[in-house]
Amino acid sequence: MHEFGSLYEAYKQVGYVPKLAAERSANRYVERRVEMQVADVTLEVFRSRGHEAKYAKHTDTLCVDKWLRIKLAVRSPWLIAGHVPYWVARWPDGFPVDFLVYGRIERSGAELLDFHVFPRGSLVAGAYTVVYRHGQTHFRVYQRPDLKSLLAIADTVPLEALTGHSLAGERP
Repeated sequence: MHEFGSLYEAYKQVGYVPKLAAERSANRYVERRVEMQVADVTLEVFRSRGHEAKYAKHTDTLCVDKWLRIKLAVRSPWLIAGHVPYWVARWPDGFPVDFLVYGRIERSGAELLDFHVFPRGSLVAGAYTVVYRHGQTHFRVYQRPDLKSLLAIADTVPLEALTGHSLAGERP
């Protein structure tokens, strides 16, 4: 089986050109590529610290020690009137996660500016929420320059607490 890596790559292979804004398609391609890089590095670090870590590509979700679920999203800004950037996050409402890791990049850029590590309950599920606009965020408490806080969170969940629940496939 051949994996294309993205829907856009599959479209290219069959010669289909979707009627989408070319700039948005290019930005989404970069966002997806950076998301995959963040996932790869994060998995590698979790595993090097002795954690069992898996990535579900169809949901962009990391699962650490069969317990901690982390949704990854890397986004470039939307534009107000075509020139004022703002970043918007959406808490997933189709499946449960413990944290949403939201990485910001510039339009057509691949360099991460920062991360927001949102815990469950900090954003309304399914609603689009402005995370950063006019050079500021209302979510500064969740803003991070890196993902070291995820390592601290994963390291503090005792394996003994997981044993009974993970075997039964349950969460408290």
